Amino acid sequence: MPTPEHHRATNGAETWKVRFRLDRKATSRTFTSDAGANAFVKLLADVGPKRAVEVLDARNTVAEGTLTVEQWCTKHIDALSGVQKDTLDKYRSYVKNDLGKLAAMPITAVMDDDVSAWVNELAKKIWRGKPVSGKTVKNKHGFLSAAFKRAEARGLVPSNPCHGTTLPRTIKEPMTPLAVPEYLRFRESFTPHWQPLVQTLFETGLRWGEATALQVGDLDLKAVDAAGDPAPTLRIERAWKKSGKLGPP
Repeated sequence: MPTPEHHRATNGAETWKVRFRLDRKATSRTFTSDAGANAFVKLLADVGPKRAVEVLDARNTVAEGTLTVEQWCTKHIDALSGVQKDTLDKYRSYVKNDLGKLAAMPITAVMDDDVSAWVNELAKKIWRGKPVSGKTVKNKHGFLSAAFKRAEARGLVPSNPCHGTTLPRTIKEPMTPLAVPEYLRFRESFTPHWQPLVQTLFETGLRWGEATALQVGDLDLKAVDAAGDPAPTLRIERAWKKSGKLGPP
């Protein structure tokens, strides 16, 4: 890894030169700050000389005031409407924890291969002892794509660099449902007080946050089907959220 070379001119001006090889030829870039030089050294290590030079040139031609990916994604979240607080909090966690090397890049400098590299890094992450699922990567990529779509619509970027990204897939083992005798044995392992809840969960497929948010008025014991036969129904109109509050299911 190259080390920035510090130079001080006779007039006191300081510069830092980074020497490296590009297409087998010796070349260099000069910076006016130690931080800028070391950031470029890190970029060389992260993405290689060719891409590092492209990013550097793009940054040098960025118009004053251009937002970084982190700044724009935050602005995008603040502009969203009709979105539940839990979802907004999830998006903010993406910005805080998952943007990686994209975070500090100006939005005009991000290219499709930057997004692909970011997706590949996400897919390598470990969550609770296992690699993150393809669905998780897809969700985070979808958020970033929506942010760039807004930037594209406003004319801030020429195109959405998230278009066409190949996303990883998670191959899951098929579910093995319990046989009726197994289910009955499982239900009977609970005390009589809890058996109706267990039965409701199994026979309706309700999520825990939906089942525990049910109210008496959600149950209609007098409902009938098209043939006039009894068909008791449950209306699922609310669910517990991570915030501890009730919201739409």
